[in-house]
Amino acid sequence: SSAYAIYQKRTTDSGPFEIEVLVLATKKERRTLPGTRCATASRIQEAANTIDGYLAQGPELHVWEIAKTYWSISHARQPEGTTVAPPNTAPFAQARHLDAMLAEEKVEEESNFRTTNEPDGDVDDVDHMSD
Repeated sequence: SSAYAIYQKRTTDSGPFEIEVLVLATKKERRTLPGTRCATASRIQEAANTIDGYLAQGPELHVWEIAKTYWSISHARQPEGTTVAPPNTAPFAQARHLDAMLAEEKVEEESNFRTTNEPDGDVDDVDHMSD
């Protein structure tokens, strides 16, 4: 407000009142854990193959598409040589829950659309027996 008061005291018209605001912002420092890597496509694919091998060994863990994708990306970010273990995080639990809901939905869809077998005998006349 004091800048505008000084502007109004001027005797010569120098144009409209303008204020230029300059803001200097520093770039935020990325905080990552030491050894954490970027999850590139090749690392994600490598992690997915490693996870498939882990699941093939027979642990009683049901992991479908959404949870496996999350796990692959999470494992791809880990330092080289990290042992494979299911993440113990809320997003992984949510992904497993979504997978379970999708699996349940697919079962319901399949139960609504059942194929029937053709009858063995000729049933054309059976439908009209009451006529």
